[in-house]
Amino acid sequence: PITVIWLQPDLQSSSRDLLISLAGQESVDGRPLLTGAYSSLVRAAVQEIVLLFAILLVILATGRRRDRSAVVTIGVLTALGYALFESVRFVTPALEGGLSAQSAIPLVRELFLVGAHVGAGMILARAWIDGRFVRYLAIATLLHAALAYEAVLQVSGWSPGSSLAYLSAVAALAFFWGLSIATGRR
Repeated sequence: PITVIWLQPDLQSSSRDLLISLAGQESVDGRPLLTGAYSSLVRAAVQEIVLLFAILLVILATGRRRDRSAVVTIGVLTALGYALFESVRFVTPALEGGLSAQSAIPLVRELFLVGAHVGAGMILARAWIDGRFVRYLAIATLLHAALAYEAVLQVSGWSPGSSLAYLSAVAALAFFWGLSIATGRR
């Protein structure tokens, strides 16, 4: 809730203002795909940093610092909690009118996003295991930015089916990459 409701909107607004001050209003408005990539990256970085801190907080609070499987489980459960909160926020309005063809796309979209968040949680848990926070935070952030960029593609004219196919491919990549990182040998 901290990132989705309070932190993310203010940081996105501030980062856009910074971009406008550096490049100018016309330049920012004239390049929506590039501006969207920047905005997606800022949003993803904020969310992944907060997720990493939440994972580290739970690891330290439980005292399971050396138990590799417990650390990965903590990463998965923390990311799952975050993903479910975010999904409920977006799926509830889509399902208010009941299950229909229109509500199917947001529902499927959020299911893929839950998998992607779980993958990011596994990647960030591995950061604790290996002590390579920058590397794994960068991987999680770039994957999350690629997911967030789907909204930019929709605004730029992609059909809902095409943007869902893009999102599902990136989400599957995030989940399976996270799974391979989390279960890989040291």
